[in-house]
Amino acid sequence: MSSTRLSRIWGTIPLLLTVCLCCPHLYGRILYVDDDATGTHNGSSWENAYIYLQDALVDANNSDKPVEIKVAQGLYRPDLGGGNVPGDREAAFELINGVTIAAGYAGIKGNDPNSRDIELYETILSGDLNGDDVELSISGFGWVSSRADNSYHVLLGSGADRTAVLDGFTVTGSEENGPELEGDDFYKDRLRCGGGMYNYEGSPTLTNCTFSGNFGGLVGGMYSYMGSATLTHCTFSANSDGGVVGYGSDDTLTHCTFRGNFRGVTNGMGRVALTHCTFSGNHGGAVCCHGWDDSDSGLFLTNCTFTGNYDGVIWSPGWDVDPNNDAGPNLTNCILWNNMPNEIPQTSTIAYSNVQGGWEGQGNTDDDPLFANPGYWADVNDPSVVVEPDYGGTIWVDGDYHLKSSAGRWDPDSHSWVFDDVTSPCIDAGDPLSPVMYEPHPRECIINMGAYGGTKEASKSPFGCSYEADSD
Repeated sequence: MSSTRLSRIWGTIPLLLTVCLCCPHLYGRILYVDDDATGTHNGSSWENAYIYLQDALVDANNSDKPVEIKVAQGLYRPDLGGGNVPGDREAAFELINGVTIAAGYAGIKGNDPNSRDIELYETILSGDLNGDDVELSISGFGWVSSRADNSYHVLLGSGADRTAVLDGFTVTGSEENGPELEGDDFYKDRLRCGGGMYNYEGSPTLTNCTFSGNFGGLVGGMYSYMGSATLTHCTFSANSDGGVVGYGSDDTLTHCTFRGNFRGVTNGMGRVALTHCTFSGNHGGAVCCHGWDDSDSGLFLTNCTFTGNYDGVIWSPGWDVDPNNDAGPNLTNCILWNNMPNEIPQTSTIAYSNVQGGWEGQGNTDDDPLFANPGYWADVNDPSVVVEPDYGGTIWVDGDYHLKSSAGRWDPDSHSWVFDDVTSPCIDAGDPLSPVMYEPHPRECIINMGAYGGTKEASKSPFGCSYEADSD
């Protein structure tokens, strides 16, 4: 072998070592879960996959980190496997530091078990322990009967850090109707909060997850106490009471959707940042917040869209009693349209936003945003009949909140750009200091308002940018 060839081989070794050290998936362990697997059930392959997710979590907890758990399509209950007793309402899937739990794989039912599509291969974590829930579809919330034996919590994120990752799951079927426990004010309500996920002083990472049909006396979807969870591209729908509730938490939510919940987000005594989020068709107001007493706490909404929410947009019991009790929320580049009523605390700080009915503040407007396809309230027995919302017999039919544009609007159904006869006044109308780099060309030098402003799905500008520096 020539010296030149040897030198090339030796020269590649440091590069390979660097790649291996920088990419944990190259040396981390992979476990497989598939409820249809027929092999040895030791998690070593799709054929020999664990049939219960809890067994894989026990294995991962005892393994060197990092670990990735790949979960195939199907339905998984927290009381099965892992040494749990079937029917135990306190059993829950616990997130683990250094462990990524990824859903949406085809598994052995697919031509390629490793093929992943979280919509096509839906993977459900269900608190319906007996599989006997029956949907009643009252008021659009999907209330169900036979829930008295469902899980108190489907997931636990308590104590986890950002390396505890949940990706691509549907979380449903919880019922936090547990008894009040003995202990302090926090502990006594432990079985009455956070049906979808209960997070005490945890900072887990959730992406591409859907929380739907979780119910309880205090908190339905996710409860975060003194934590700092990070959620991206998550959906909360038909949860009650609250899609996400945080107390003393510094949670960050990006590209999340809150639809058809009894209250979308509730926050108290913490700092919650929501960016590129959509709130539509929520009862009891889209957001409830209170208890802020310094500049480090509060609710910060950037490029969010609020539409079709019943009983107000943002509400706080503190403001009802004493408007000086709390600092108001901060909204920038937001659209608040067709809410009933379009109620916002007077202590709010709003700028470069489109507020129906008007709002004093820099860059604010009051014009029809021209959504591509606005959602509407309908008769629960006939979704084609538009009605006024109430709590007895209406359902929210969601729409498409991309902004109409003669230069091009992204259509999520056809996955293509379409062209309208009109252009939304919310295009090129946001904060001039907000970054516009991710918006597609042609674009102005100013970000769009609304949930898609500043993203690759932002509606295009008929005018274009005159700055030569805008050449990326």
